[in-house]
Amino acid sequence: TQSTWGVKQLEEDNATLQSRIADLTKRVEQLHDDNLHLYERIRFLQNYGKESRKQVRKFDVESPGPVADRENDRDAENRYSRMYETKVDPFTEFEQTERKKRKHNLNPADKLILEILSLVITHKVTRLGLVAYALVLHLL
Repeated sequence: TQSTWGVKQLEEDNATLQSRIADLTKRVEQLHDDNLHLYERIRFLQNYGKESRKQVRKFDVESPGPVADRENDRDAENRYSRMYETKVDPFTEFEQTERKKRKHNLNPADKLILEILSLVITHKVTRLGLVAYALVLHLL
């Protein structure tokens, strides 16, 4: 009976934690959407009335705060800028789905070659290793 009670307690704890995880995941998604919406508003306000903005002093992001805070702000701005541009561009999603379809239709050998080449091309270390390997082969 005590082991049954322990199992039931663990199942209840598990259900509670799963529910909490689902709630937190939903909250993260909401915050992500809120951030994208706020970035969209910022972009609109930056582009709205450029002529009248010339007369008004532009907010200087560089002046206040320590350097680390400014770098974090720039990183966040760059991240949301990319997400915003992806959201605004109607062809991005289409291009991504087409790329996935084409990759899915490849035979296994072609998929392997594609993955290896993607790895080599996208990482600096692997590119340098490939160049070094080619140089060693040519010198022999």
